[in-house]
Amino acid sequence: MEIVNYIQGNGRHSINLVLAIYSLSQKGEVKVKDVKQWIRREFRTSISDIAYKNRRDELVKLGLLELKPLGRLKSTVALTPKGVKFAELLVDFCKNLEALEQN
Repeated sequence: MEIVNYIQGNGRHSINLVLAIYSLSQKGEVKVKDVKQWIRREFRTSISDIAYKNRRDELVKLGLLELKPLGRLKSTVALTPKGVKFAELLVDFCKNLEALEQN
């Protein structure tokens, strides 16, 4: 329930972030600029650098993301196995909602 409580409370942008990382990770390394561009393109919204960092750190605490160092100051992000399962649930949920809307 920790993840559900988080999403219902402070988790604004967290679902967008997980979906972006899941989608982008199919192509390789995931960098901040790629995530922000994906969110802008797919959801027609933006996420500030501070919001990105806060959501990223919170998702790391929940065990859904891990940081991979990329030099001294930068890092990439990757979904943990738990994060991948969560992302797949979100993708399935979105597909089911789209099907519902078409009926």
